[in-house]
Amino acid sequence: MTEQVAFTCSRCGYCCTHIRGVSMGKVHGLTLLPEETSLFPKKLVKPLYRYSKKDPLNPGLVIMYQLDVDVCPHYEREVGCRIYNQRPEVCRAYPFEMSMVGKVVVHHDCQEARRLGLRDGDQVKIPRLYVEAALKVHRYYEATLSRCTEPIDSFDLDKGWTGILEGLSEDDKKFLRKLR
Repeated sequence: MTEQVAFTCSRCGYCCTHIRGVSMGKVHGLTLLPEETSLFPKKLVKPLYRYSKKDPLNPGLVIMYQLDVDVCPHYEREVGCRIYNQRPEVCRAYPFEMSMVGKVVVHHDCQEARRLGLRDGDQVKIPRLYVEAALKVHRYYEATLSRCTEPIDSFDLDKGWTGILEGLSEDDKKFLRKLR
């Protein structure tokens, strides 16, 4: 794509009704920063990453969370998002996110991104609020991981805890190792 395309959310609700997915071989839900967990019923919030300790009585501190549903409990087809002004940062950034290596990634399951034919690395006019939200999540990852002295585990919604490096690309592994 050579010309710059402007992205505007069509508010179709697809991203609100297809939350669970597979990434890097792991089943995951909507990423939540710790302060965003209170937006959802506790039974729907699961850990995403934790500092790992081999002590089963003290398994480590959870540093990020995820929503374990396919359809967001705040989404209504006729209304849309009932907490739109308080929605999580990943919702504000969608369909864009910063990869672990700091590149903009486009979620290809977004109906509007697909309609526009957007691909990773395309020249896209991304509204400032999308960029700020994506950067906030990315900076949280970076700050949290750079302070880490323990190994990190990730939580697969189907399999449970695994090492964070399992299933990652070599570039992502290098990035994580550089932070530590």
